[in-house]
Amino acid sequence: MRKADGRFWASVSASLRVPAERLMMVGDPLEQDVLAPRRNGLAAIWFNPSAAPVPPGVTSVTALPQLLPLLLARA
Repeated sequence: MRKADGRFWASVSASLRVPAERLMMVGDPLEQDVLAPRRNGLAAIWFNPSAAPVPPGVTSVTALPQLLPLLLARA
């Protein structure tokens, strides 16, 4: 299964015993690690160290220390 497949995220959620809406994916491939999880009910943050243009509605960080406030705000 690939990350774009909703069954992948359902399996992750079931394995962790955490509802999808409580999970957050952080990753750098925009489609696989941000858009696909969002389509399947997860929150997602794009790790975008090159500061590429950010699509509307996508949360991004350019450095990993920027993640902490975002994660704490979600807790």
